[in-house]
Amino acid sequence: MIRFFPIVMSACLLAQEAEVKPRKEKITVTAESSKVAEQTVTSDRNADRLNFEDEALDSLPAPGNNALSVVTNFLSPATQGAEGVNITVDGVETSASALPASSIRRIRINRNPYALQFRRPGKARVEVYSEEGSVNRYRGGFGIAIRNSIFDARNTFAPVRPDLNRALFDFNLGGPIARKRSAFYINAEHYRNNENAVVNARTLSGPLVANVPTPERRSRYLGRYESKTELHQIVAHYSYLGQSERNRGAGGLKLPEQGIPVAETAHRAQFSDRVLLFGRMLNDIRVVMQREEISRGLITSDPAIQVHGAFTGGAPQTFRARQETSFRIQDIANVNHGRHNIRLGLEARPAFYDSVERSNFGGTFEFSGLEAFEQRRPLLYRVNRGDPAVNVSQHEMAGFIQDEVNLAKGLSATYGVRYAWQSDIQDRNNFAPRVGFAWTPGGGKTVIRGGAGVFHERITEDVARRTALWDGTRVRESIFLNPPFPFAPGIGDTPPPSIVRASGLESPVLVQSSLGVEREVVKKTTLAVEYQHLGGSHLLRSRNVNAPGFGNIRPDSAFLAIHQVESSAAMKSDALTVTLRGSWKKWLSGMAQYVVSKTEDNTSGTFEFPANSFDARTEWGRSDFDQRHRFNTAAMLDLKDGFRFGTFISIASGSPYNITTGRDDNGDSIVNDRPTGLGRNTGFGPGLARVDLRFTKLLKAPRLLDRGRKHSSRNAEFSIDAFNLFNRTNFASFNGVLTSPFFGRANAALAPRTIQLSLRYKI
Repeated sequence: MIRFFPIVMSACLLAQEAEVKPRKEKITVTAESSKVAEQTVTSDRNADRLNFEDEALDSLPAPGNNALSVVTNFLSPATQGAEGVNITVDGVETSASALPASSIRRIRINRNPYALQFRRPGKARVEVYSEEGSVNRYRGGFGIAIRNSIFDARNTFAPVRPDLNRALFDFNLGGPIARKRSAFYINAEHYRNNENAVVNARTLSGPLVANVPTPERRSRYLGRYESKTELHQIVAHYSYLGQSERNRGAGGLKLPEQGIPVAETAHRAQFSDRVLLFGRMLNDIRVVMQREEISRGLITSDPAIQVHGAFTGGAPQTFRARQETSFRIQDIANVNHGRHNIRLGLEARPAFYDSVERSNFGGTFEFSGLEAFEQRRPLLYRVNRGDPAVNVSQHEMAGFIQDEVNLAKGLSATYGVRYAWQSDIQDRNNFAPRVGFAWTPGGGKTVIRGGAGVFHERITEDVARRTALWDGTRVRESIFLNPPFPFAPGIGDTPPPSIVRASGLESPVLVQSSLGVEREVVKKTTLAVEYQHLGGSHLLRSRNVNAPGFGNIRPDSAFLAIHQVESSAAMKSDALTVTLRGSWKKWLSGMAQYVVSKTEDNTSGTFEFPANSFDARTEWGRSDFDQRHRFNTAAMLDLKDGFRFGTFISIASGSPYNITTGRDDNGDSIVNDRPTGLGRNTGFGPGLARVDLRFTKLLKAPRLLDRGRKHSSRNAEFSIDAFNLFNRTNFASFNGVLTSPFFGRANAALAPRTIQLSLRYKI
C-alpha cells in the first residue's frame, strides 16, 4: 500500500524547506527590491508568519525552556475553535508533548494560511521541526534549569508563599554513523516539579484558603536516525513520554480532597522516505505509529458535594483509563511544471480507543448555595451505575490538490481543494476549496495578499465514546431531583435513566477570508496590516431534548434526560491585525503584533448546554475566549561580549464570564440557568499584562567533542528568566454564580513573579 502512493504523487514538505530551484523567478525591476519581492510574493512568505530558529528559541524566556508556551500566544483563539492548538511535528499532525524541549530546532506559525495540505487555518496551527544529527561531526550538550520559591513572589490568594522547587535536566548527542551519509541524534529530558495549587473556597466554617502540593514528574526521550544522498533521504525516529502528577484539579473552589492522580505514557515511532524523481518530482512518504495510555482519578464509592459558587468537596468523582492506538500514512507530492508548482496529498489515519469510565460512580450532590447546604436541601443527586468499559474506533482519510502559479511578474496565486472523511459521522460532503493570492504592484516593496477558504474541524472520538457508554443500558446515569441528604438510593429507587446520543452530526465548518497589505518600512523590517473574517457553522453543542415542557411533562417518559450532541451552533469573528517583524542592525530582532477583534458564538463546547434547551436564542453572545484587544511581542537583543536579552510581553483585555442563578429554575437537571432577560457571557473580567525577561551570558568553555569549531566560539550559556517581572496580579477566573459569596470576584490568579536559572553547555 505504501509503495502505491509514490506512483500517484511526490512529497511537498521537503520542497517547502529546500525550495526547489525551478520554483523561483525574479519579478522585480530593480536589483534592490527584487530580493524582497522574490521572498514575499510566494504564498508561504506572508509577513505575519513567525519563524523561530535555534537562537531565537534559546533567547526567549520560557518556563521549563519550553518555547511552545510562548509562541502559541500569537495564535488566534477564534481559529482554534473547540480543538485548540493544532501541532505538526516534522510534517505530521500530532502532539509535541513527547518532544524534549531542547530537541526543537524550529517553530513556524501561520506560514501560508490557506495551504491545502493542512487541515486547520494558519493561525490555529504550529509547525515544529525536531533537531537533526550532523553527518560531518559529533556534537551535543547538556543543561539544567531550576526554580525555587525563595526567589518567587507570593500568589495573591495564597496564605503563605509555599515551598517550591522545580528542576529540568536534559542531555543530547548527535553525530555521523557513516560520514557524509548517515547520522544519529538522541535527547533525554527529566522534569521534576514540586509546585502548589491554591484553594480559595467558602464552607460553612468560613473562608478556606490553603496551599495544596501538586507534584509532577516527567521524562521525555527522542532518538533519530537519518540517511541521505543527493536524491534520497530516509529518517526514522522514536519518542517516549512518561508523566505522573498528584492532586491535579485541586485549587480554586475545589477543596484539597478533590485532587486526583494522573499518569500518562506515550510511544511514537515515525518513518519518512523522501526521494527526488526525474529531477523535478519530490515524493515524501511518512508512516507514524502511536500508542498512548492515560489514567486519571481514583475509584471510589463515596459521594462528592458541589455547592455552586462556594466549594466542591468530598470524594473526587473522576476515574478514566484510556488506551489509544493510532496509525498515520501520509504521502505528499511536489511537481514543478513551468510556472506551476503542483502539490498532491493523501492521508489515512485509523485509530482505536479502549477506555474504562467510572466517573461519578460514587454520586454527586449539588446545592444551589451555602444556605441550601446548611439546610440540607440539595437540588439533585447524580450517580452512574453499570459496565464502564467501552471500545470505539475512529478512522479518517483526506486528500488534496493544490496549484501555486506565477500568473505574471509580481502576481502569484494558490488554489485547490481538500476533501476529508471520518468514519463515525454520516456527513460526506466535506470538500474544502481554498484560494489565495499575492500581488506586488509595480514590482515594489508593497505586497497585497488575500484569500478565502473552507476548513473542516474534526469531531473527536469522545462523542462516540460517550454515546456508546451512556446509552441507558451499558451505563445508567440516574438523576434524583430534590432528594433528602444524606441519601443512599436503593435498587427500587432508580428513576428513568439519562442518556447521551448524537443526532445528525456534521463536521464543523470554518470559512475564513482575509485581505492584507505588507510593506518593507526599513531594510529587513516589514509592516503588515490584515483584516480577517471568520464564520463558523455546524459547530457542536449539547441540548437536553427531554427537558420538561408545557405542563411539566417530558417528551419521552422512558428517560429522564436525553443529552443530545448536535451540529447546530455557529460563530462569527472579525479581526484586524497589525504585525511588525524584522531585524535592526545585527543586534536587535523580533516581532510585535496587535489584534483588535470581536468574536461571538452560541456554544461553549461540545458537551456544554444552553440555559434553555428549547430556546437557544439567548445563547448568542461573546465567545468564552473573546478578548477585544491583544498585544504580543517577542524580541531578542544581542550585545557585545556575549550578553543577550530576550523578552516576551503580553497585554490583553478581559474575557467574559457567564452569570447564573445557581439553581435549576427550569427543571432540566442542568444547573446553568441565568436570571431572566440576561444573555450569555454578560460578565466582564479585567485584562492581563505580563512581561517576561531572559538575561543570558555566553561563555567560552573547552569542548569535549566538537573540537572542529573555532576556539573563540561561546559554547556555554548561563540564563536568568524572570516571569511576570513586575509581579502584576492577573486574575484567572471570575465567579458568576449569584448565590456565591464570591459573586463578581475572582478566586484564582495566574502565577506571580517567578525566577528561573538555567545553564547549558555544548560539548
